Amino acid sequence: MNSKRKSGMHRQHGHGWWLRLLLLTSVLFFPFFPFHCLGQAAGGDLEAQVKAAYIYNFTKFIYWDKGANEAQTSPINIFVLGTDPIGGLLEDFSKKQTSSHPIIVNKIDAETKIFSSCQLFFIAQSEKQQLPSVLRQLHGTNVLTVSDISGFAHQGGMIGFVIEDGKVKIEINLQAVNNAGLKISAKLLEIAKIVSSED
Repeated sequence: MNSKRKSGMHRQHGHGWWLRLLLLTSVLFFPFFPFHCLGQAAGGDLEAQVKAAYIYNFTKFIYWDKGANEAQTSPINIFVLGTDPIGGLLEDFSKKQTSSHPIIVNKIDAETKIFSSCQLFFIAQSEKQQLPSVLRQLHGTNVLTVSDISGFAHQGGMIGFVIEDGKVKIEINLQAVNNAGLKISAKLLEIAKIVSSED
């Protein structure tokens, strides 16, 4: 197969590739992470897709003491605050199943008054200036906070994305997670760097 044909197939099946990535990461999550961020030269598309796939899989390895895990069919609500390619990709997860829980994704803005009516809260980089206020509003809830804002986990967020050596990696503020009454699978902790707000 020549390079021109390969290039045409890549353009034609780009969306299908993303679906295959999601399927692979859903079934074989840990052997495939962290991914190389090969999409950097193309506007970071692959990087955003990898982060979104991570978030989808977080719902399988985080345990809520109440709420989402009480009923087998209760939904896992994901709020997306701000504008970010990851937010758009996460919208595709609406009505997908994680274990027996449907996923519901909602884009919200800073005017939303009830941040805590979800299980997972993603904060886009566009909301960097709002981060302290958002974290204060979520303090004392059992909402998992996730972001790729620089230094997120060091600022009191729970799971932050970082790029190291061209790879997407995650930092987990375990104290913040524990304070929220959440539990994280040991498998997820194995691939994360544990940090604290004091680091």
